[in-house]
Amino acid sequence: MNKMAILLACISWIALSNAYASDEIKVIPEEVLRYQEVFFHFYRKDEFNALINLKNGIEQKKIFDNAYANKLLLGSLQSSYGLDQLAEKSLINVTKNSRNKRQKSIAEFYMAKQMFENENYDGFEKVVNRVGQSLPKSMLNEYHYMKGIYYIQKEKLKKAEAELEQIAKDSEWRKYLAFNLGASYIKNKSDREGVRFLSSSGSGSPKSEKLLSLRDKANIVLGYYYIRLEIPKKAIRHFEKVRLEGAFSNKALLGLGWAYLQLKQYRNALVPWLALSEGNMLDVTVQEARLASGFAYKQLGAEKKAMVFYQSSINEYEKVKKVFQDEISTAFSENIFSSYLSHNGIDDYSVTKKLSERMDSNKGFLIVDLLKTEKFQKMFNEYRDLKQLQAKIVEWEDMLGKMQLSYDVRYSSQDMAMAPDGSSYDEKLLTLGDKINLQRNRLNILVGMYEEKIRNSFVQALTRKQQYLVAYLSQARFAYAEILDSVNK
Repeated sequence: MNKMAILLACISWIALSNAYASDEIKVIPEEVLRYQEVFFHFYRKDEFNALINLKNGIEQKKIFDNAYANKLLLGSLQSSYGLDQLAEKSLINVTKNSRNKRQKSIAEFYMAKQMFENENYDGFEKVVNRVGQSLPKSMLNEYHYMKGIYYIQKEKLKKAEAELEQIAKDSEWRKYLAFNLGASYIKNKSDREGVRFLSSSGSGSPKSEKLLSLRDKANIVLGYYYIRLEIPKKAIRHFEKVRLEGAFSNKALLGLGWAYLQLKQYRNALVPWLALSEGNMLDVTVQEARLASGFAYKQLGAEKKAMVFYQSSINEYEKVKKVFQDEISTAFSENIFSSYLSHNGIDDYSVTKKLSERMDSNKGFLIVDLLKTEKFQKMFNEYRDLKQLQAKIVEWEDMLGKMQLSYDVRYSSQDMAMAPDGSSYDEKLLTLGDKINLQRNRLNILVGMYEEKIRNSFVQALTRKQQYLVAYLSQARFAYAEILDSVNK
């Protein structure tokens, strides 16, 4: 879930509320409390209850009477929570009916953002061009970033460059767009421009983890780019800029070895490769480093060491092959992410803690490795939201049970409490119970469908990893046999 998007929406909401609050509007205490309750839940990172309280407040007319401002905030929250259809309905209401230019611009922005994240670029083009000049400065950088990525997708790189120039020089969005531009220019054989933009995204001393990772990634791309061009000295300079404690450290060590190999400095190549070989064998870079180390020993004339290394690598490959087979065969009988997302502790900190605790297990390592990819991060976050909803259903059932017990204690069947609309509270409790049961059943079906999707993706990812391993195993066996033949002669 994009918390930054929600925060921006909330900031916009505050500004809009202040703009509308004139002397003629009389704000009663309950409206103030209901309004503050929305932001209380938001700042506790409980976006679900923030969304529910806002929606209920609007429907019950017990929150600030700023119809389109409310719809705007509701739509942005719904969009950030992945409720695309509901968000679109709320935002379209603002774009069609509000007379406030800023409100209309913000609504169009969130509609464009929603289509952008869903990779609906045709719809994005239609909406993003309607975003007016009244967009708040806090949103302009992301707006130009999205347009830049859109132009990259359409292979209009010069237009993407023009959008880059509209982004503030100290903005994170500028770094992200520069990286994508650089990678696209490299892909299109425009080497000079590619290196320029990648270098700009991979330079400086960023403080946030995201920008540090982006800098590492840019240097990895540049390093392997220079290896392909057989300019190893430049490749080495970029690989040495990558943090050893970062997510890209293994790729940097592997690339560093290949760069020294191009220089025929086999001993220097062995240093990063042997260090990498001590890592977890489930990692593809570790598997490749072991194979490469055997080759380096052979180039140094150390055939016996090369044979020992190849033989130990073959044994390790066989073990890993069995791990992949076991994980693939058991994947369909398990919920891949469920052990990390119990009903208690679904916040970011507790999830990260659980993931780190399970790194020693095969499944834990594989899941953390896959979560480095954008695809699995998105699936994990969406699944986490569904599990959070399940937890809320449990909370509601517990609260309803307590309300029913309290009602039974206070009222007998002859002395029934009546609601203002003439119905009994007992009937209302039963109706609420039926609604909760219905939503619980629907949610359980949805979670089941999503777990099947995750399992299929997990198996596909492991199958690809297994294919790499089989290739390394075949090469190691061939290299071992080749050395054995030469020794026996």
